[in-house]
Amino acid sequence: MLQLQESQGLDNVPRNNIGHILTQHQQMSPFNHTFNKEVCAGNGVFLPNLSSGGLLMQSEEAVANKHAIAERNRRKRINAHLNTLRKLFPNLPKSDKSRVLKETVNRLKELRRNVADRYSLKENGGGPSLSFLPGENDELNVSYCGGDDGEEGRRLVTVKAVICCEDRPRLNGELTEAVKSVNGKVVRAEMATVGGRTKAVLVVRCGGGAAGKEVGSLTRALKAVVENKMLGCSPLLGSSLVSPGTVMISQFFVLSQRGDNIVFRDYRGDIQKGSAETFFRKVKFWSEDGEEEAPPVFNVDGVNYFHVKVAGLLFVATTRTNIAPSLILELLQRIARVIKDYLGILNEDSLRKNFVLVYELLDEVIDFGYVQTTSTEVLKSYVFNEPIVIDAARLPSLGPASMFMQGNKRMPGTAITKSVVANEPGGRKREEIFVDIIEKISVTFSSSGYILTSEIDGTIQMKSYLTGNPEIKLALNDDLTIGRGGNSVYGYGGSSGSGPVILDDCNFHESVHLDSFDVDRTLYLVPPDGEFPVMNYRITQEFKPPFRINALIEEAGPLKAEVILKIRAEFPSTITANTIAVQMPLPKYTMRVSFELEPGVVGQTTDFKESNKRMEWNLKKIAGGSEHTLRAKLTFSQELHGNITKEAGPVSMNFTIPMHNPSRLQVKYLQIAKKAKGYNPYRWVRYVTQANSYVARI
Repeated sequence: MLQLQESQGLDNVPRNNIGHILTQHQQMSPFNHTFNKEVCAGNGVFLPNLSSGGLLMQSEEAVANKHAIAERNRRKRINAHLNTLRKLFPNLPKSDKSRVLKETVNRLKELRRNVADRYSLKENGGGPSLSFLPGENDELNVSYCGGDDGEEGRRLVTVKAVICCEDRPRLNGELTEAVKSVNGKVVRAEMATVGGRTKAVLVVRCGGGAAGKEVGSLTRALKAVVENKMLGCSPLLGSSLVSPGTVMISQFFVLSQRGDNIVFRDYRGDIQKGSAETFFRKVKFWSEDGEEEAPPVFNVDGVNYFHVKVAGLLFVATTRTNIAPSLILELLQRIARVIKDYLGILNEDSLRKNFVLVYELLDEVIDFGYVQTTSTEVLKSYVFNEPIVIDAARLPSLGPASMFMQGNKRMPGTAITKSVVANEPGGRKREEIFVDIIEKISVTFSSSGYILTSEIDGTIQMKSYLTGNPEIKLALNDDLTIGRGGNSVYGYGGSSGSGPVILDDCNFHESVHLDSFDVDRTLYLVPPDGEFPVMNYRITQEFKPPFRINALIEEAGPLKAEVILKIRAEFPSTITANTIAVQMPLPKYTMRVSFELEPGVVGQTTDFKESNKRMEWNLKKIAGGSEHTLRAKLTFSQELHGNITKEAGPVSMNFTIPMHNPSRLQVKYLQIAKKAKGYNPYRWVRYVTQANSYVARI
């Protein structure tokens, strides 16, 4: 009966008033009582033990247990309340209870002031404060509000930002990304939207830097949002390459082959100085780690390095964030293409002479680490510097590859060395358009000479110097088919072969109109400025390879062996391949190699790279239908154990073949829809075949 009365009395007291509970409990129990250690089954209630005097005697152990249970319950209730407050202030350190209570009190005071202000406005017949309504002009005001020490002695800075701009669907996401980019967290946010305009007040807490630096960083990030650059207009090919706000890099720089810093831009300041030297040293000595060359992406001390090689230069981007590597590599390629479009020639000399223009381009392409655009046409509205044109005659000769036959005409060297913004000498612009069909082939031969795998990765590139952006009509093969459809296409016959041209798949540039493509295989487009891919395609069916490779290695004595390499060109004799390079790994115990070329040959060189045990055979050119042979005698430092063919090879080959395409895809005609009388611009079309992975097993 005693327990029942106490339970009813406790239920009438608020659970968070511990002092009141204890006082009422003492008033209701003026007598002492003891409890047995036995517990009622399933209830967890102690039974009273009456003494002979009729009073409940309480042992010291029972009292201690009772107070322990009460203290445990009290702490649970306090922690539950603290957890509720922590959910309201997730940015505060969980272990600092005083900070949580302080922020709670401050927040309550602020809410009281806001309520009082609103009641005052209501009583005066007013509405919301006019100062909080969005205005007609864009506004950005970032101010420092104070700072204190957080966990681990880090300095936490509170910043207030007022933003006013046009309302758009992803504005909240943009603001969140901007705050995250400076490692900040939103403590409080208020927004108002009226008539398509939005005004937001953000209270942001940032850590790890000086107050001025944090304010400046947040200002730059929010400025990109207000100007709608960060997300709204981020085209890499005239449209967004990725979802908005996800491309963020810290640094961009261009290095020469010697490691000289030609161009360097630090966008975020979150990577230590000397990153360019660290990158080049890692790339240069990568072979010491057992690999030939550095991969395009690697990590050093928490910094991700991305790089591509273009025209003998290293284009590099760094970041500490986790970004898709293919995205950054594509970005670097497009930055190199934009610079080449403006300079005409992409090499170390042109970059140094046009460094002002290059930095202006970089500032427009990337803003605070976020990609804005890589469209040459869009950039022409924001870039005003003129390039210093490098004389093409001063460039090193590219050999026969620099000109490509087109009937009885030759494509001029300006096809790859002309700027999209610079005029010809005399102030006039020459009307011309260039179309390149470039195919990169991958073939793997078995040791018997049969084709194991074959693939073509092709692209139709266009570069226009036509004024007025007239519409272009580009016609391809009438028998062009997309998808295999169960047909065999093995009946090839080179460039003049018969049979349909069958593509596995293809994709087109956004400016291409495909209204009549399914009918007559014609493409209509208005070409943008600069070089761009009109169409990319892929072929995985078997085709006639341009070269046949036969490789043989056999032992010629106790510590000797002989290698015989034969190359046969299987394209027409009217075509000549250029810059052919053949490489073959040799057994690791190879000490010396002596080469024997065919008598009377010109333009062929051989070499043995002892560091990586590789023999190289370079040929300046090979005419169609010809065959060339190389013999090499190997000397070993110790006797080989096992099959020698397993320790050598495979043979790899690189080459370039102008005016030849194994796929037989052709441009039938190129029409320019401009009715002006006497308007007849130059049209240049060329075909190029290059080796992507051309390998023969031994």
